[in-house]
Amino acid sequence: MHSIHRLRPLAAFACAAAALAAAPLGAQSASPFQTRTCPLPADVAGYPVWVKAADGAALDSAWTRAAADAVARRWEPPSRRRVRLAALNRLQGRVLPPEPRWPDDWTPSASHVARVEVTLHRGARPGEASVAVPSGDRAFDRTLPELFRNPAPGSPDLPDLPAGLDSVRLAVGFGLAPDAGAQAVRFATQQTPLTVVPGTLDVARPTDPQRAGPPLPVTVKYDVDTEGRVIPRSIEVLEGGDRAMNDAVQAGLLRARFSVAQSNCRPVTLSVVQQFGGR
Repeated sequence: MHSIHRLRPLAAFACAAAALAAAPLGAQSASPFQTRTCPLPADVAGYPVWVKAADGAALDSAWTRAAADAVARRWEPPSRRRVRLAALNRLQGRVLPPEPRWPDDWTPSASHVARVEVTLHRGARPGEASVAVPSGDRAFDRTLPELFRNPAPGSPDLPDLPAGLDSVRLAVGFGLAPDAGAQAVRFATQQTPLTVVPGTLDVARPTDPQRAGPPLPVTVKYDVDTEGRVIPRSIEVLEGGDRAMNDAVQAGLLRARFSVAQSNCRPVTLSVVQQFGGR
């Protein structure tokens, strides 16, 4: 057996998937919502996502905040690397960090502010969401209605409507200061990506004299804890591979070590999707 060196980029989940080999924050667009400094400076606040009744009616504050949290985690901000891993769509669940996180290849600028309206119905899919106040960035604006009809893989459901309501029209703010009566959640003000410690993730290629060429590629999901180790029971094959290849990947993951991701200056457990093998 020998080692497989062609490893596709990892995708660590925030509210969406993105490659771990992304450009550092300093190389991206300037953002008023993030910092690389720890401890967190008092004058930097995380990007807000808020929810309220569109007509100003009073809603239960606990429900409204739960709805804002679900919206933030279902949203997939623009990420070019997301589309490289089609098997992500098979993901059923993932670790949800304390605060939503950005894809590692994207962060919002001051212009990424918008307001969306949508009607939720009890026991039914949400109605068609409309961008009432667009940001002007078409790629960004296109992602906003999608969170209601095609949310990020492994994201939480929207909460059931409060008792006594069969439907509710919601206003949802992105990057805007929360309206009166709104409940908001904020993305991590500071975040660092999860990275593999060099030389520790080594997957042995199974030897099969009857199979020519590279091994069948396999896409797996796994969780990395705050000690930088893969949680064994979290390893899940999403697509491809065969038994020998899958066993080799699992063995390699359990030997691997990672530099732990941080959110708001504390270590967090993250879910990762990665493809091994193939050309």
